[in-house]
Amino acid sequence: MKTVLQSCQELHFPVLKEVDDRWPVIQGDHLLDQSKIEALLKDVQEQLKLSKLLAAGSLFGARYGQIAGISLFLLSCHQCMYDLSLRNQTIQYDGKMIQFMFHGDCQSLEHLGIQEQRERVFRHLLEDHLTPVFQSVSRVTRIPLQTLWSHTSFLLHFIKNRILNHIDDVSIKSRVEEDFRFLIKGAPPHWFGMKKNPLDIEFKEIPDLFEEGKKSIQRHRCCLKYLSEGGRYCYTCPSLGEEERKERRREYKNR
Repeated sequence: MKTVLQSCQELHFPVLKEVDDRWPVIQGDHLLDQSKIEALLKDVQEQLKLSKLLAAGSLFGARYGQIAGISLFLLSCHQCMYDLSLRNQTIQYDGKMIQFMFHGDCQSLEHLGIQEQRERVFRHLLEDHLTPVFQSVSRVTRIPLQTLWSHTSFLLHFIKNRILNHIDDVSIKSRVEEDFRFLIKGAPPHWFGMKKNPLDIEFKEIPDLFEEGKKSIQRHRCCLKYLSEGGRYCYTCPSLGEEERKERRREYKNR
């Protein structure tokens, strides 16, 4: 029988059993220490060859938001949660990818009702983890908080579909949709420290880059990856014109 960790890794979630000593690590609660997170983000800027620290904050936040997808998967498919207290995790960053190591086992939620499970998991995720981390990143880099949350919302749509494509059980598929809907529509604004739920975004549909006839979604805000050395706007960037997007599809098709 697969462990929860193995299930996460099977869906390509960046969850580690143990850290790799070849790469730098940072303790979760150090993300709230201005000097330590500034040093980390400057390293991100250097590794990704970014011209502005603002872009480092954006791209770090875009990757860090995967922790929301991990929480959605564990809640919907396993009815459990990790202790997401910042002091309870170690983060490994290799310059391009963030990986999470949680100390302790996943905690079962089966004794709780469905709505209580949702509220416990997502309140903990947001109030105790993502909100203070994003506030810290924003303070150091001046990246707007809404930009960081929009990256997480964009990512959650793709993660939800990845989970749905991985499972066959209709009841679990339904649970995934309902939990996802609560997170992006029903989670109260004060869990984010904001006046409205910043994940509640209507994304514009665009033609998928990889599969003709399929639809994808456009980002709500630019991730600033174009500020890297030799960078350009992503295919899903709202700053990319429709003609440029068509040209990207032609480029991909002719590769």
